[in-house]
Amino acid sequence: MGKDYTKEDLIQDLTKWRSINEQELDALRQGDLPKLEALIDESVPIQVALDQALSEIDLAYINKDAIVIMKEIQDIQETLIKEVQNGCTLLRKSIQKIRQNRTSLNGYRQERVVSPRFLNKRT
Repeated sequence: MGKDYTKEDLIQDLTKWRSINEQELDALRQGDLPKLEALIDESVPIQVALDQALSEIDLAYINKDAIVIMKEIQDIQETLIKEVQNGCTLLRKSIQKIRQNRTSLNGYRQERVVSPRFLNKRT
């Protein structure tokens, strides 16, 4: 694939991957997980093709435009990771609060002492 892969193909695939990453970030911020999953599935073949092509071509083959797009993709992915980490933190705090509330409710429940229903013969 490396010999048939032109600079224009490289720029085109990187641009496509960058636009998908931007859409992934928007979907994540909106909480649209099915759309995020579909976008991830769409970007995987592009990533595989780029990985294979970049491993086979000479580094001098990569021009400044490609490097700029790669840096933009890196920035977007760092933002994606931060957003996911923030979401995990919020989820962890919510679960912790639910556990505290459940524990508090269990503390308020008092078991009734059941008195015997029969009379003692000695009384």
